[in-house]
Amino acid sequence: MIYYGISVQRRSMRRYRLLTSLVFFIAYVGSAFAEDLSRCVSSLVLPTSNVFSRNSAVGGIVTADVTIGEDGGLSRLDLDGPTYGLKAEVGVYLRQSKFAVACAGRKVRMTFEYKLEGERTYEVVPPKIIFRPPLSFTIVVRPGKPTVN
Repeated sequence: MIYYGISVQRRSMRRYRLLTSLVFFIAYVGSAFAEDLSRCVSSLVLPTSNVFSRNSAVGGIVTADVTIGEDGGLSRLDLDGPTYGLKAEVGVYLRQSKFAVACAGRKVRMTFEYKLEGERTYEVVPPKIIFRPPLSFTIVVRPGKPTVN
């Protein structure tokens, strides 16, 4: 009976070693073939005027899928987000950004998370922008008070 227990332990240990080796191998191969697309960004214009975002009722995440054109500009921009205003704000600034010509035809995904923090104000307070690799940005905006004409 003791031999059986030792045998079972050895088999399970072999399976564990095999499984961990396989996991590390897959992670290594994945990292070897993964492409860092952040090098395709030459200059990135970030949303700082916050015209739409400060007047937004909610924050949210805008995902931008950028297809790089042959001239280093955008050949295509697909935006997904909670409101038209937030998507428009990201779109205006990304169209002013420049990308590496060597990356023409490639797609780059960026995320812009808008957070509304603080008391509403009539003043335009510059946003706080936090960068998280590879291409993720958190934009903290102070909400604006509604204006009455």
